[in-house]
Amino acid sequence: MKHNGSTSDHLAARDAEIFRAFRELYLSISFDTPREEIYRRVVESPSTRLWVSERHATDVMSLLLRERRREVLRRRAALDRPFPDERRESKRQAMINRAIAGLKENPASILDNMFPERRAMYEELYRRVCVQFEREPGITLTEAVFRSIHQPADRFYLSPESVPKILLRHRLRQRSQNKQPAK
Repeated sequence: MKHNGSTSDHLAARDAEIFRAFRELYLSISFDTPREEIYRRVVESPSTRLWVSERHATDVMSLLLRERRREVLRRRAALDRPFPDERRESKRQAMINRAIAGLKENPASILDNMFPERRAMYEELYRRVCVQFEREPGITLTEAVFRSIHQPADRFYLSPESVPKILLRHRLRQRSQNKQPAK
């Protein structure tokens, strides 16, 4: 899981994309629009991808699938229903099939301790991964997560309060790159 203070591999690219979205919005609106409204519109604007590392997303999706499998096992035990014949399919594929069956409406509880925007992003990623598994049953979790992350996102999944910090960090990074002497 992600630790406090760790940074993403794609931080500069995400910041640049948010900066572009901010500039486009800022140039297209009236001057009396409050900055808070601009920041809200920035985070609601479309993004080219989900901004999370493939490794971290794979870890979270793996935990979600495992937790969902445990939930399915508890439900089956409570109902006293036997599992279908799993001899023909691998254990991993059986777990994925069970997870897909009842997963879409109730993502697992490891998301409960996340901030709302991050939780919404992982719920969307989880939905996309399930769709990938339905389309291609033999696909690995890593490949499904990779494909799902790199699809366009409907928003940035950030809070509007984080936009000024991201813009400042991007501007400072740009200034420091411009000050470095050319080699």
